[in-house]
Formats: sequence, C-alpha cells, structure tokens
Amino acid sequence: MRTLYRHRSAQIHCTASGLEIFRKPYLLAGAVLAVVQDALRRPQSLPPPLTGDPAAATPAEAPRLPQTLTEAVRAFKASPLLREAMGERLQLTVAEARWAEVRRSDAFTDEVLIATTRAWPS
Repeated sequence: MRTLYRHRSAQIHCTASGLEIFRKPYLLAGAVLAVVQDALRRPQSLPPPLTGDPAAATPAEAPRLPQTLTEAVRAFKASPLLREAMGERLQLTVAEARWAEVRRSDAFTDEVLIATTRAWPS
C-alpha cells in the first residue's frame, strides 16, 4: 500500500509492505488515523537528520523498530496511543492473538516455520 497526501502546509507519505497488514486493513487504517490525529493534536519537530551509517548509530540516535514478533507485541501492548484509539479490550485481544502466534512459532525451527507459513509453495 502506498499513500501520498499533499496539502499547502504538509505532505504525508506512507508505505506499508508485507501481506499480514492487509488481512486486517481496518486495524492498519485505524492505527494510521490515530497517529495522524495525535500528530495534529500535539505537533512535534522532526529530529535532526542522521548522517553516516544508521546501523552504527545508537538507539538514541536512530530508534530501532522491533526485530522480532515478541518485541513488536510488547511495543504494541505498551502503546498508550493505540490503547486510546482501539480501546483496551481490542488492544488486548489483538495482542493475545499475536502471543498465540509467538507460542506456536516457538515450537518450530526456522525452516519449519517458513515452510508452514509461506504464501507460495516451494
């Protein structure tokens, strides 16, 4: 999905890849709208540009996205912005579904997990 919005004083470009987010597009749309609404309510300045190798930067200089599903679920569950937008019950329900996926994944080797979840046959 790629969205580009232009207005006299603002430009928003959102690119989202991967198939998982399209299974529940209403959750993605709701999360994006919540972030936009929060940004309009509480405008913030952009951080200074990062120069050099981003991989060599500290997390304070270049905040990292979650690297695992476990990290992503923890970040999702800890987000007060998403809790306010979704309601605590829906946020916990989505998080529990992802925890079930984490528990299922832990039982498999990487090779088996890839083979059982790929979108196309090998």
